[in-house]
Amino acid sequence: MNLDYNITLQQEVLRELAADIHGAYYHYMEKHHINSQNRKNAVALLAKDVFKMKDEILGIDKTQSDLDIIRGKLREAKSVIERLSNESKQELREAV
Repeated sequence: MNLDYNITLQQEVLRELAADIHGAYYHYMEKHHINSQNRKNAVALLAKDVFKMKDEILGIDKTQSDLDIIRGKLREAKSVIERLSNESKQELREAV
């Protein structure tokens, strides 16, 4: 029973993390006029992957190993959007 509670708790935390990361991608795409349906744009594809992961987190029969894999993917997606956002801010500062 304790393991089930731990898995459920981790799923909820990961869903919140995925939602935050997806929001960051959404804001970045909005700011840079990127169409979320553009299948040739890497940012749009990553945003779509994060959204899909968010839904997959609550899948039936998730194990600790499954959640660890998702957590790693979300961390990488977060790192990418943070780098993109920081580069965008740097470009803006240089333009001024």
